[in-house]
Amino acid sequence: MSERYRVQIPDTYIPRYNLAPAEPMLFISKGDDSPLAEMGTFGFMNGLKTRIINARSETVLEKPLFRKINETGRCLIPVSGYYEWHHISGQKIPYYFFLPSYPILTFAGLMRDTGDVKEVVILTTASEGKVKIIHPRMPFIIPKEAENDYLAGCDPEKICKIPPSDLLIHRVSEKISTPGIDGPDLIRPISNHISNQTTLF
Repeated sequence: MSERYRVQIPDTYIPRYNLAPAEPMLFISKGDDSPLAEMGTFGFMNGLKTRIINARSETVLEKPLFRKINETGRCLIPVSGYYEWHHISGQKIPYYFFLPSYPILTFAGLMRDTGDVKEVVILTTASEGKVKIIHPRMPFIIPKEAENDYLAGCDPEKICKIPPSDLLIHRVSEKISTPGIDGPDLIRPISNHISNQTTLF
């Protein structure tokens, strides 16, 4: 990540495979002279009744909570992939979304500084195709060439994003649904369900 974003990664950063709201997360901001990597808290909470972890890219310029932050708090969120749950027949089945050609994906994010902590939310967009079968929304994934445009304040809807059709998907262990459980086993496919990529999509 240091090479990818040209930043110094904080010593407090620890790789995570199961990040829950309110937990520490890495984000990258524009900085004064060069990109800056910092640790923040996942989700906006200060002054709110419930923690907000997502913001819709289509309406982020309209919502009072995000409008001002959108001007000063743009940030990038580096990940290797993300999880989403498919609701079917009363079950919540977890899937892992990733892109082998992009070992590090970049989510568009927003950060606000409360004075005590820096809180971070992820921008989302409408999903399409095979991704939409699992969930109607997905993170706004920015290709490398558009990252500076996003940090500079361009309207998210005018920035190119990685097509959902490029993502690969496989089912993972239901352990991912339990906060506190962590480790690389969580992103590995459940071997007897790999064929779901064919039957589902």
